[in-house]
Amino acid sequence: MSALNVGKLTVDAGFLSSATVSLRTSGAGAVTIIARFSVDGQVVRTATSQVRGALSYTRTFSHNLGEGACGKTVRLTVSTSPAAPGGRTRVSAAVPACPTDVTGLRVSLDMAEAPGRAVTARVSVATNGTGAVGLRAAFALNGERVSTTSASLSGRDAYAKDVTHTFARRPCGGTVTVTVRAGGRQATASAAVPCEAAVRQVSVARASLNARGRATAVVSVTATGTQPVRLSVTFTLAGGAQHTESLDLSGQTAYTRTVSFTFAGTPCGSAWGVTASTSPAAANGSDSAGGKTPACRPQTETESPKPDDQRPDTDNSTPDLGLGR
Repeated sequence: MSALNVGKLTVDAGFLSSATVSLRTSGAGAVTIIARFSVDGQVVRTATSQVRGALSYTRTFSHNLGEGACGKTVRLTVSTSPAAPGGRTRVSAAVPACPTDVTGLRVSLDMAEAPGRAVTARVSVATNGTGAVGLRAAFALNGERVSTTSASLSGRDAYAKDVTHTFARRPCGGTVTVTVRAGGRQATASAAVPCEAAVRQVSVARASLNARGRATAVVSVTATGTQPVRLSVTFTLAGGAQHTESLDLSGQTAYTRTVSFTFAGTPCGSAWGVTASTSPAAANGSDSAGGKTPACRPQTETESPKPDDQRPDTDNSTPDLGLGR
């Protein structure tokens, strides 16, 4: 034996470990090559090859380490008989990390409260290892894709990740969907996008009070959408609130309602009124109308008779009816 050389030790994705051994001899006699594969110091295979009849030889030694060796170190130790100058030769390599499988994938979707424009997908991923896992989240509005986000997860076996998309404007009345894929698994979540109605105007179109104390108001409301609106109508008398009636409106953008209330009493000369407001508040705030009950009648003073007018009745004679003759 004159020289022994061991090439680079490689490990492919299938955990096959290989190296090429070259040697030169000073004669054509028999030489035995001994190759030992070990993983983290534990011998897992020993292979031998006998060569003769030449002065140089090249042999490749391979061994499938299996998934059990993932993330560990493999070493190949080569020796010959008769021994080569310098004795045995060693080479080593790191075995690729164990493949990580996704064992659980969940997602929920949160839409910001109005008038917010952001939607957040809350993703939970569980794995059987700490290797890298690719995550992909795609947002869609009413079935049309609007954005896609990708991320890589590694170093743990459980992850909680938020993925957010912000719309240019709040997609009122639409449905947002997110589809998440990771490690061959898929999860989907959807959320409807509610929006509060904006009220353009509330107005008391007419208000009246009849002689029996019954007040009637015709109220109109104009909204920007069909979402629910609450209308409140308050009846006042002599500066104090006597009754408030609330009505829930929805499904249209314009409403007209007639509301009535009978006061327990309507003192003369008193101010009465009707005030209409909404929730959410109208752009014009509220509107009022009203009037006054009829003025009180002026009191008539009765004059007391003067002393000169009080004459004593002193005539006790019987009137002459002309009957006596």
